[in-house]
Amino acid sequence: MVKAIIYLLFSFRGRINRRQWWCGLVVPFPVLLCIGFVIDLTIGFAIDIAAEESPNLALQVLLSISTILFFWILFALNTKRLHDRNLPGWWMLIMLIPILGFIYCKVQIAFMPGGEGGNIYGPPPKPLFFKGKSCDVKEV
Repeated sequence: MVKAIIYLLFSFRGRINRRQWWCGLVVPFPVLLCIGFVIDLTIGFAIDIAAEESPNLALQVLLSISTILFFWILFALNTKRLHDRNLPGWWMLIMLIPILGFIYCKVQIAFMPGGEGGNIYGPPPKPLFFKGKSCDVKEV
């Protein structure tokens, strides 16, 4: 199960379906956002108390790590989802086009079904955990 979670969140290879993509967003992102929020509150509080001193270096490092982790997971999930649509991960660069690029990419990733058969990125996605359960994830 740990191997499946690591694949889902950190690997850029292979394909995942829409359900796996949504599950990959629902679990880690609220946790990472809460960590970032708490760190931001702590750093802000530290700045208010001692206006001339810099915030705690350990908190800054932790916030930086959680931000990098957040974007790594987001890019890995989006890349695998684009692979399921038979598109290269570089298509995420379309999101740099203001408003329309973001909307187009999110519709492609979140709402359009993937290809039925295999493509250049591999066979159709298999369940990663438990077949028929909420996030259909099984051991890979």
